[in-house]
Amino acid sequence: MILLLPSTSFCGHRRTITTLFMFFYSLLYFFIIQYGLTSDTSLELPLFLGASILILYLTMVDKYINQKIDLSEFLKIVLFIIIPTLLCFFFQTDNNQIRLVDIVVLALILAMTDSGSINKVPMLYRENTIEFYGLSTTSNLLILFIFLGYRRIDIDLFWINTIDVWVLTLLASFLCCFFTFLIGFKLKYISFNNTEKVGLKKLIILIIFNFFHVAIAEEIVYRGIIYNYLRQLVGGGDWIPLILSTLFFGYQHIAYAGKRMFVLATIAGFFYCLIYILTQNLLTAVIVHTITNIIWRSFFILTSDLDSIDKSNLEVPKS
Repeated sequence: MILLLPSTSFCGHRRTITTLFMFFYSLLYFFIIQYGLTSDTSLELPLFLGASILILYLTMVDKYINQKIDLSEFLKIVLFIIIPTLLCFFFQTDNNQIRLVDIVVLALILAMTDSGSINKVPMLYRENTIEFYGLSTTSNLLILFIFLGYRRIDIDLFWINTIDVWVLTLLASFLCCFFTFLIGFKLKYISFNNTEKVGLKKLIILIIFNFFHVAIAEEIVYRGIIYNYLRQLVGGGDWIPLILSTLFFGYQHIAYAGKRMFVLATIAGFFYCLIYILTQNLLTAVIVHTITNIIWRSFFILTSDLDSIDKSNLEVPKS
């Protein structure tokens, strides 16, 4: 999949290492989703080492290229990566059970993407349709490794095999897109993308990338794990966990694009969680999430991005 991307999407000379990284990352990613961690200790150690190497690569790639790392950066790696992993190994739980220590682990992992002092290193430059941030991927891999591999959390990700569920999923996709884009226009936060048309090649990349490396990862975290954890802790039905997990999902998007993005992400997160509750199948939430992202990236653009494009077009070239 990664070979479909144009060369300009890669950070300079790192095309080869990024391609290899994405290949091995994807293999490990889907192995953990499908099988968890094997009880065979001879295979569990290599899997742990493989995940650790990929996580450290993502976290350290900028420091590696610039040949420098200071004590504060090292301590952040310990806090956000090593400590959460060790906590889960020292405080064992049964399958599908939450403990208070898991709240600490999730908070530390997710806080990594909110820390402005930790560099968010893009493996791929954003070209309106494609984005790939090192730290967000690190957090996804950590959560997959710890909660799906080690904790054995059941996320209910299986194929859709009935017409009724497909109709419900497509209806939720339409409503999600309608309300998020309508409110986005009302907030003067988004506009139609008249600067670039998405051709067939970019559309294929957009679908593959958003489905496998954005929607699945986020739905596993926010609906598969956080929503179910809150439901187990809070009790009393679905609505309180739905609202809390949706607000948290929206909050995590503030660092990405500001407070107005919180509003849109919260609305979208509500529909993602609602379809998951109605169908008890995480794949439906992944599909709604993917469709929303594809339409967003294909036809709309943030007004802040549009302003930056206009300013760059007005710049006088230096002689």
